[in-house]
Amino acid sequence: MKGQKKFFYNNFEKVIESKKRDEDIELVLLLDQAPSDDLMEINLAHEGVNLNLICLVLAKQNHKIPLNIKINHLARATASQALIKGIAADSAEITAKVVARIAKGARAAKTKVIMKMLIASPAARAKPIPALEIEENEVEAGHAASVGRLEDDQLFYLMSRGLSKKEAEKLLIDGFIQEIFDKIESPDLKKWLRGHLKTYLI
Repeated sequence: MKGQKKFFYNNFEKVIESKKRDEDIELVLLLDQAPSDDLMEINLAHEGVNLNLICLVLAKQNHKIPLNIKINHLARATASQALIKGIAADSAEITAKVVARIAKGARAAKTKVIMKMLIASPAARAKPIPALEIEENEVEAGHAASVGRLEDDQLFYLMSRGLSKKEAEKLLIDGFIQEIFDKIESPDLKKWLRGHLKTYLI
């Protein structure tokens, strides 16, 4: 993929903007603590720009992790796909808000925001907040959000096949995260993330 490829770990640029027409932008964001900035703003300012935004939030112990992203479609025929996944364990809390705005004049723009949160312990909390701001006609826009828990019946099934509870939980979490890896193009980044997750997760 030609264009901008950026990876951010617990920090990010406050403003990211397209540089040319028909540019592809891939942004991958990993948070396992609260970022220093409270808002990332992404401006799709040239016709035909395509954004692929991938974000994974990992919260454990008593950490509170906020995420606030705004995607601005400012030109015709721009497109954005955002996949945000979070895992909250122990007594941690995730609050994630993603706003996709299609400005006046950005005809034929397309945006889709998917947010999925997994609660890995009874005391953990996660709140996904997707939002759309549509100022133009003839556009395609949609969003979806879900919050789920590690299901007892799934754990029981895996444990009945000989896995320990910890091994069963890890297998379910790995399955939840797999979609993130499916979206990332860089083999080196995938390798780094897998190594990081081995040391961080349950």
